[in-house]
Amino acid sequence: MESIIEPAVQKAIFSYTDEEGKEKKVDFDTDEEGFVKFDEVSRWLLHRQTQYGSRFIDGGPRSEYPAFGKDLRIKGDPDQIYSLEIHKDDVNEFVKRVEAHENR
Repeated sequence: MESIIEPAVQKAIFSYTDEEGKEKKVDFDTDEEGFVKFDEVSRWLLHRQTQYGSRFIDGGPRSEYPAFGKDLRIKGDPDQIYSLEIHKDDVNEFVKRVEAHENR
């Protein structure tokens, strides 16, 4: 019998504020390179659906959204929003940029 050894799932833990203003923690699975699913980042940390959160990644030529992902490690196809991943060490910077834009 052949055994399959799967790599251990790593977790990245982030803090966020819920709708009631309470500080919470959420953990995301990371791949072997340290990337997390952008879908989770958008839903939990940006509090928006992925289709809207992803607009802040590359902006786009006809978009009113700024491109906050320019110098961050993001992979996947922007036309396939559920393929997007962001490196765990770049998540806080991305969220900070979006929040600063919204609070200006």
